[in-house]
Amino acid sequence: VALAAALLFWPAWERQRAPGLLAAALRANRDYAAAVVARLAAGGAYTPAEVKARRSAERANAAALASLARLYADPANRRAGVERAAVLANGNGRLTRALGLLLLRAVPGAVPDSSAQLAAFAAEADAELTALAAAVEADGPTGARGKNGALEKATSVAPGTFGAAAAAAAPATRAAPAGKVTGTGVANELLARARTELDAMRLGAGLATSVSPIDRAPPSPAGRG
Repeated sequence: VALAAALLFWPAWERQRAPGLLAAALRANRDYAAAVVARLAAGGAYTPAEVKARRSAERANAAALASLARLYADPANRRAGVERAAVLANGNGRLTRALGLLLLRAVPGAVPDSSAQLAAFAAEADAELTALAAAVEADGPTGARGKNGALEKATSVAPGTFGAAAAAAAPATRAAPAGKVTGTGVANELLARARTELDAMRLGAGLATSVSPIDRAPPSPAGRG
């Protein structure tokens, strides 16, 4: 009797629980991104606070993915929208790993990073992950998609913010010698990787990317004064 009751009620319960777990994972990553950016902006080595934020994000990601795995075991007619939620959950996990690579730059003696690129990424990550988390809770994995869906209404920072900041900072950045990647270049590549994950998550949710590839493209040497 207990087994029959579990089979009857557990699937519906998991569908109700999954949106909250995914939203919690998105918010945990938002907080982790804020911690990483704050550490890089302050300079110096990372501390137990950033490690704690990373572990919180990893635990939240694991819980969201486990819940979605249980949902995939449901009949096909009860899995509407789960694929879209899975795209968000997997993208969120990749973003956590990208943030981890950024945090590895916070070593003893690291100088504070006051770049426009870092500040722009911080604002965008906070806005997008906050909006996506709220939309996931409103729609759920099986929520409506389209004009009435909250994910369709999720807002972001103004289009082009990240690319505009990068372009504004570019003229002051000297080109690295051939075959050599500077510390700033590595940091910008890692930021671009994290930004790509944010764009992929928005696309997976059925939203346009907040920054077009043209906006993100660095100015060509011929276009610099």
